[in-house]
Amino acid sequence: MKILTMKIFRDIQFNKFRSIMIILTVFLALTLGLGLINLKNSAMVSVEATNKQLNNADLRIRLSGYIPENNVSLLLSESEKEAAGITDLEGRIFEYSTVNYKDKIHKAYLIGINFDNARINKLKLRVGDDPISDDQVLVEQHFGNILPLGAQAKLNDHLSINFRNSIVNVRIAGFVADSEYIFVVDEQTNAITLGELCIIYIPLEILQQKFNLTGVNEILVKTQERSNAANQKADQALSSLLGENRIQNVIYWDESMERGWLELRTDAMENIGVVFGIFALIVGSIAIYNSLSKLIIAQRTHIGLYGALGAKNRAILVHYTSSGLMLGIIGIILGWIGATLTTFVLINVAVSVFGLVVITVSSNPSNFVIITLLAIFLILIFSILATLPVLQITPHEALRAPYSTSELGREPFLERLLSPFRIFKGLASKIPLRSVFMNKRRSLSTALVVSASMVILVISASLFFDYIYALDQNYELYEKYDAKVILSTPTSETEIKQWIHQTITGITEIEGFVYTSVWIGNQRVPLQAFHQNASLRDYNVIAGEKLLSKYEILIGNNLANDLEVKPGDQISFSFNLQSNLTVEVAGITGEIAENTILWTIEAIQQSVSDIHHIGIKENVTAFAFTFSETISNDDKNQIKQFIQERFNPYVYLDSSEAKSTILEFLNMFMQLLVLVALLGLATLVLFTFSSMSIAMMEREMEFLALRAMGAKHRTILRIIFTENLIYGFFGFFIGVPISFALLKPTYEFIFPELYLPSVIPVELWAFVAVIICLCVFLATTLIAWRTWRSSLPDMLYNRMAN
Repeated sequence: MKILTMKIFRDIQFNKFRSIMIILTVFLALTLGLGLINLKNSAMVSVEATNKQLNNADLRIRLSGYIPENNVSLLLSESEKEAAGITDLEGRIFEYSTVNYKDKIHKAYLIGINFDNARINKLKLRVGDDPISDDQVLVEQHFGNILPLGAQAKLNDHLSINFRNSIVNVRIAGFVADSEYIFVVDEQTNAITLGELCIIYIPLEILQQKFNLTGVNEILVKTQERSNAANQKADQALSSLLGENRIQNVIYWDESMERGWLELRTDAMENIGVVFGIFALIVGSIAIYNSLSKLIIAQRTHIGLYGALGAKNRAILVHYTSSGLMLGIIGIILGWIGATLTTFVLINVAVSVFGLVVITVSSNPSNFVIITLLAIFLILIFSILATLPVLQITPHEALRAPYSTSELGREPFLERLLSPFRIFKGLASKIPLRSVFMNKRRSLSTALVVSASMVILVISASLFFDYIYALDQNYELYEKYDAKVILSTPTSETEIKQWIHQTITGITEIEGFVYTSVWIGNQRVPLQAFHQNASLRDYNVIAGEKLLSKYEILIGNNLANDLEVKPGDQISFSFNLQSNLTVEVAGITGEIAENTILWTIEAIQQSVSDIHHIGIKENVTAFAFTFSETISNDDKNQIKQFIQERFNPYVYLDSSEAKSTILEFLNMFMQLLVLVALLGLATLVLFTFSSMSIAMMEREMEFLALRAMGAKHRTILRIIFTENLIYGFFGFFIGVPISFALLKPTYEFIFPELYLPSVIPVELWAFVAVIICLCVFLATTLIAWRTWRSSLPDMLYNRMAN
């Protein structure tokens, strides 16, 4: 019917508040969901574009010795390269070292490259100039002040390189982007070290001259196609030529730690988008249901008139369903725009941390199609459910006076329960109670909108708090030392303790431990081994048992997921890529070091026949200690200086500094989660406010009648406020158990590689309660303002005329 079609647009125009709220709910859902889902695709496309521009290697072969030839492309003839699927070869130097910058020692990688003719793993100069003298070097950008984290080094600052018992002073000529280092993951610890690990690029010949080196010890390989099969084929072709310089470390392009960390984080954001996008769509659909239900109740007279004029119930049903669907489609279209803008903002935040060379906002069309179809499906289903009562409305019933069909029945239970109290005896208390409990469907849908939108805020905000909580717990309960030192060379534990006790005051406990790495297939994994009865190290076992006998180990949750093992399974690893050792996984740990195998020194000494090469037959490779409670920061710095001068450690890590570094990175990553929390807050405010407002707007006639009978403004205000407060009260207490029930499954879906304690801070409940009360106040103010601003005679005349 043409008249019904025209009425859709009139309803949208004359009910502006309702229309805007429906559009905003759908817009917010798609902006949140699609924006986060598209982030992964945009990040990976940006990385691939950066890799392509800088010609990132498909295969990196780290050698145990030096090849006395700078031009490694001569290792294979052109025909041999073609047969092996190799398109290019390039050699360089890669060495571990340390640097002193502003009296602080940092781990460092020394990379010697041919600046003039580099073809593979090119560098993108971000700030400064290429080195023009022997004392100038380039430094990876995360160490500089052009990105938000790190040492904040500046151009022309001086560094002291400590390598092979030689100290060389150099000056920073520029900062560069390297496609190998997105997060700057330490290869030895598999931990993110944004800005703490100093990567130094020196012209190949100058590096060879400074430290008396001959040739190269790393080969970069480009293959015809980027796949593991192609890399293995190229690896086999080169292996026979390397002789005693057999591969020490192989990193395939799709198995690098950098790429793995990026995928973990973008997977998390994609999962967040899926979870909260669907949540928001469901909440928005319930809001649409709520709104259309109120519209049908308000237009019962119109429905009866259409029926009396010959309109079929099916046509009226399609009319009201089309109204919700049309508003939903408008919200979907705006949501596409919002999702694109959200992705643009998020990818730029990511780039500010990772320093990608190429920024690309990209979306997977299938994501748009799936989310759009899901949105349309939910909107359509809830619109149909809201309009089904149309089928039960007859012209005779609908055209009767609205108050003649209401039957009181028994008093609501809550009204009978509260009636003895004087405050609940008045009209202003009884009307809200009866309105809520006599209109159960309307009240339930309003409370569900409040509770569902509350769940979005609670879970998104808890993500942030639980990250911080897990970090605090790790250093308070499990890694209980104040500082740990990873040595450059294995040292006697007895010698370490004797020297510290004789030289340093302010240290209470000292324990040696082993920090090394093992090979599981082609993957190098960190291994930490402490004494059986260590007092400075405990384990957060989340599955299995804490048994560390001769052939039993603990394994980090992330590594366990990666290897697909569980307690009771057996895994094989080796210390030297030659002899495998098979052990049983006794338990899974949930700690900060999620990629680590945990064992005991005693178990290793009993299990490994030849352990001299890892230095733990009589020595340790690291030690940890605690400070006395009265020690000052100046004393701590002096102790650090003494230890660095005596042992020249590879790493000196203060637990407070480690926590600060993690928090700095966490804060950058949390910017993304903060956005989710803010969207969750917006969802709670918008949906709660709109649902309460719409629930009350259709009852303006009641409030006008009260005004006509002489009710004071504060009485009407109290009625509106009390009813909205009841909606908020029930919504809050429905949302509490739902939040607890969904928190852990949501964490496991979003962060399958991490273990997070499922804790909802008490303060968060108070904050949510305040926000709901704010929504109650806003909705009450809006309805009261609409009621008071109008002329009473005009409103009554218009209502009776209709």
